[in-house]
Amino acid sequence: MTFKKSEAVVLKVDDLGESDLIVTFYSKQAGKIAGIARGAKRS
Repeated sequence: MTFKKSEAVVLKVDDLGESDLIVTFYSKQAGKIAGIARGAKRS
């Protein structure tokens, strides 16, 4: 898995289970990207 750093705009956030989110981004370098933010809803 390769990670790259770039600025992006969040397009959409959807629930995925009790504590996870699916986040859809758009960046100039990579285009439209979707990823899972694990534990994002935990306090």
